[in-house]
Amino acid sequence: MIEITRGDLFSADVAALVNPVNGVGVMKRGLSRQFKTRFPENHEQYQAACAPDPLTPGTVLVHDRGGLFGDADRPRYILNVVTKQHWSDLSGRDHIETGVAEMAETVQARAIDSLAVPALGCGGGGLDWTDVRPILKSGLAPLADADTRVLLFAPRSSEPPDDTGADNAGRLSAAPALTQGRALLLLLLNVSGSGDEGPTIHATHNLAYLLQCAGEPLRLRFEPDPHGLQAPGLDAVLRRMEGHFLDRTSADGRERLRPYSDAVSRAKASVSSTPEASARLDRTRQLIGDFLSDEGLELLATVLWIVRHDPEARRAPTPVVRTIHDWSRRTATRFSAEQIAAAWTRLREHGWLRSKSKESERSPSSSS
Repeated sequence: MIEITRGDLFSADVAALVNPVNGVGVMKRGLSRQFKTRFPENHEQYQAACAPDPLTPGTVLVHDRGGLFGDADRPRYILNVVTKQHWSDLSGRDHIETGVAEMAETVQARAIDSLAVPALGCGGGGLDWTDVRPILKSGLAPLADADTRVLLFAPRSSEPPDDTGADNAGRLSAAPALTQGRALLLLLLNVSGSGDEGPTIHATHNLAYLLQCAGEPLRLRFEPDPHGLQAPGLDAVLRRMEGHFLDRTSADGRERLRPYSDAVSRAKASVSSTPEASARLDRTRQLIGDFLSDEGLELLATVLWIVRHDPEARRAPTPVVRTIHDWSRRTATRFSAEQIAAAWTRLREHGWLRSKSKESERSPSSSS
């Protein structure tokens, strides 16, 4: 039986989990990074298998957690399916077809009675769920005929499946337009955050605030938040972008946004053709500098908001330090006076310590 579902793949009570990987031994983004964190021995086996020669797309590498007596907690198996050659490549339909066929053979050969399968090739792989879904259902059909339970996890962006697991391909959400505001935000998300996982949701709000203050008319109204600035209208925009332009991950326990490589390429092409947009992007990037971390973005945005609402704060950092330490219990212990002064100096050196512009005072809108 093939059951289409959504949610957390790792919470599935199955004998095997399927992990989409590349052929060069790198688990640095998205779902594969979560596998790396949760199953380090699988990662070690995978890296060893990729050296000295890369694995071929379509290959399935089996990691058996059962040990000598097969008494490991479920899942017993990790099925690493190579969906692309290099981690920066896009996945190919032929790679998915080959991988699914080999995966089905592996499941039958090892008498695996249940498995959870993600949307192979979607997200960072660049393939569309409407194309991948029939490949998975067709390739895994022999398992369903053999009474193997198959949980097929649809992308978050797809419509929830009905209770019968019937096809929903005709009801998938259409891709939103890549507006100038969305393109600029994608490019900033691509260079910000922690490691390779992209910034947190909180940091994304702070990034959008900086971008709007740089002159981009996002038409968002920002409010003080325990983690910097927050715009109620931005969450709806991000949800529309998810599954089309970016992915949401939670490898470190905090939700992060990671732009798709093909979406970043489209955003670069779009922004490069508009001098004003390019100038706003460059201005924001130059300000951020080495404040790329989630906390760095929070600090820059918070200091800027204070400066734009308190004329005294434009003259010296002392009032800013006092306000941030009164902002919340968290900020009082998280940011030292020296760190706050450094952010204030950064803003001053790049010409951001000025009164509010008309661009940043527009009312909220979902058109960003």
